[in-house]
Amino acid sequence: MMIKAIIVEDEAPLRELLRLHISEVDPDISILAECSNIQMAEEAIHALQPDLIFLDIILPGGTGFDLLQRVAPLKAEVIFITAYDSYTLEAFRRSAIGYVLKPVETEELRTAITNARKRIQSAPGISDLEKIIDSIKSRSQSHEKIALPTQDGFLFVKTSEIIRCESDKVYTWIYLESGKKMLCSYNIGEFRKILPEDVFFQCHKSHIISLKQLKSYNGKDNTVELLDGSVIPVSRRNKSSFLNNFRFISRNLD
Repeated sequence: MMIKAIIVEDEAPLRELLRLHISEVDPDISILAECSNIQMAEEAIHALQPDLIFLDIILPGGTGFDLLQRVAPLKAEVIFITAYDSYTLEAFRRSAIGYVLKPVETEELRTAITNARKRIQSAPGISDLEKIIDSIKSRSQSHEKIALPTQDGFLFVKTSEIIRCESDKVYTWIYLESGKKMLCSYNIGEFRKILPEDVFFQCHKSHIISLKQLKSYNGKDNTVELLDGSVIPVSRRNKSSFLNNFRFISRNLD
């Protein structure tokens, strides 16, 4: 059975890599379109009526969940492409929704495609999709506070109070809106997992910033200035993803 599919991913190298992996895993998947933003994807879905959508979660102009709400009711299966986020992945697992982690690996993609093909052949569409979207979009409320391990125990802070995180070997410095700076015994990778990915962005291997705290971007030296006056580097690897988020920040985070 030939499956009509589209890829929705804002970074061109990742789209190309994903297309190559898909052709290797399942030659009977026909990629009808590759979309780099929500508007392109919405138009492609309406025009092409795909059976399967490979969907990045963080996109220019919003998220993959925003796209799905705009095209609802959706008859296609979805395989989400995402960076590691424990809360989001747990929601996917509970609902048997397909997903693969970045960087995309062939075997993980093979499993997701095999399961999606079975669902397409038996009962197209995802009945629990709206529940999943509501669950993930409400994470900012259910995860309003996080526990930060300190030398004296734990400090509970609202994620909205965090300006940025800075790696210090196996520890992490947390900078808060109050001006307080604290050292936590989690490495920066742990914060990448527990902070909501629609608000916090790892712009450099040593830095995670709150997108709500952005003030300006300097393209000459690839740095950002935050509202507290701190200047943070943006790595070449993360520049493209960052710029896509930055361009639409006022629209998405109001």
